[in-house]
Amino acid sequence: MKLRYKLLIGLPLLTVVSVGGLLWGIQHTGRKALEAAMAGVVADGGPMDYLGFAQPDLPDTDNAAVAWLRAVEMLEVIDAAAPEAVWPEDPDGEDDGWGDWRAGEMYQPEVDAIDEPSEADPAVLRSAIDKRQPVIDALWAAADLEAVCWPLPYDDPGALVGDLTFYGEVMKGSRVLVADAWHAWRMGDTARADRSLAAGLAAADDVMELPLVLGVLVAGAMDSMVMGAMAEIEIRGPVAFPRTRAVLVERDYRRWLATAYLHEPVGVVAQDYESELWADYLWADDNPVPAGLRRIAGRLWRQHDLAFNVETLCEMGRLGARPYPEALAELNAIETRSIPAVFPISRIDPMVKPHLVVSRVDTQRALAVWASEPDRKPPQDPLMGGALRQWKAPDGGRVLWSRAAAEPAGGDYFVDRAAGVWRIGTRELPPELLPFADELNDVEE
Repeated sequence: MKLRYKLLIGLPLLTVVSVGGLLWGIQHTGRKALEAAMAGVVADGGPMDYLGFAQPDLPDTDNAAVAWLRAVEMLEVIDAAAPEAVWPEDPDGEDDGWGDWRAGEMYQPEVDAIDEPSEADPAVLRSAIDKRQPVIDALWAAADLEAVCWPLPYDDPGALVGDLTFYGEVMKGSRVLVADAWHAWRMGDTARADRSLAAGLAAADDVMELPLVLGVLVAGAMDSMVMGAMAEIEIRGPVAFPRTRAVLVERDYRRWLATAYLHEPVGVVAQDYESELWADYLWADDNPVPAGLRRIAGRLWRQHDLAFNVETLCEMGRLGARPYPEALAELNAIETRSIPAVFPISRIDPMVKPHLVVSRVDTQRALAVWASEPDRKPPQDPLMGGALRQWKAPDGGRVLWSRAAAEPAGGDYFVDRAAGVWRIGTRELPPELLPFADELNDVEE
């Protein structure tokens, strides 16, 4: 056979074999990389699937998750039937920067009172609480149940992480508990206020029964809502809140976050790159792969990308267990890290911000606990490092705060100022916080 015929036959064959070998190599090495990455998850204490959270034999009557959801269903029926009113115009005609943007609109005073109990008319809040007493009873009962299994498709992690609507439902119940605590305190029933606030913390605990990063943020927001009510109440004078503070003493938000990062890979690996959930990562404008080849490259390099993302989540979990000031440099380095691959297809957000959010909530928790221990030395500031600060007001009250409360808005450590300051029996402020007095004193009597 002539050489040219050999070349005509051999070169295409060699090309096919070479391309086939390259494709096989990419798939094989990607599969091995992903297997090794998931083995690292297990080695760090994470799961291979979510099946361990399923409790098919748990009766609904013993399941706190079912109890929370049923209580909120009852709440939604009551809210839907709540009386309406027309939002009045400002009788003083003053422009507070917002104007009368709600004037003339229909609204539900009792629902608004539940959402903003510190600013609500006491009579309206009392009516709202009275009508929702069956809901509150059901929420208290849910808080007392120990077993928790959320109705989720644990055998389908891709669908599970795409449908976590129970977070919003439980948040509604938590708002009612906080409103009840406000009403109970105003009526002089501090034991009931303490019970409702502790139940709000129990709801956050149950949200974390399936530890995911979004769940950490939701549970932290619920805890922050409880602590915000405590702080606003204690401006008027110290209140023990023994049940609530006993829970807060044991809160370990860093452990929550570290655990959640190790549970994320199960859902990440289950996601299809064709899903809209990946749109912002897979098809970003700065993706170096030509647009016409991205889906092909995505399928080809998928397992390499997933391995990188799983390894990143594991590293975030290890950093999550460390104090924020210590981990900040490494967190920032991960934020800007690029995928070391031929086709950097997906750039999953390493979710550095949850570390910041968790540290803000932990700072609020440290203030809440310290506020009940006047003789204790200043604890460490989880957000800023160093010690939290204390100032004795001329009127005999005390002010506890984090340096983050004096940060400029939008700063690296900025925290909602009210969450970074705890006042006991005073409205006075130390000199460092006086520039922010308008924000910090925006609390209704």
